[in-house]
Amino acid sequence: MWTRRESAKIHWVFILFIALLAVFAAMALAPVVSEMRRPPYEVKALRFMEHIRLNQFPEAAKLLDMESVPKEKRDPKKVLEERMPMWGTIEKVTLVDVIQSPADLKHPNAKEGVRVDIHLQCYLAQGSAFIYLVPKNGDWVIVDYILQ
Repeated sequence: MWTRRESAKIHWVFILFIALLAVFAAMALAPVVSEMRRPPYEVKALRFMEHIRLNQFPEAAKLLDMESVPKEKRDPKKVLEERMPMWGTIEKVTLVDVIQSPADLKHPNAKEGVRVDIHLQCYLAQGSAFIYLVPKNGDWVIVDYILQ
């Protein structure tokens, strides 16, 4: 027969197991929750650079505001091909900083815009991407970008 003392020990072990399971679930879901809390302009800029990294240029071009992007930058493939001999392939994209209302953005909505600075880890070298976004019709659109 179980005594009260042994019964209580089993009960605490069960509670400890449930607590450890809850901590594990919280640790496993933390990256997912933090990714969902990113501002929409960061998500759009990182998605643009991920498309370029994966050579999905039509998808990257869909994120551009073709009316505002300079003509020489409307094709992301051509812009990347200029840098490819120095960089090699892009291996990793990392967010560095977000600057509100950048002074170097030439756009009517520049005061509402942001510049997202991204670090590019490439095969042969390292690079930077500056992506300029402004709000348009309730969404964020890319109006300019610089790869250097």
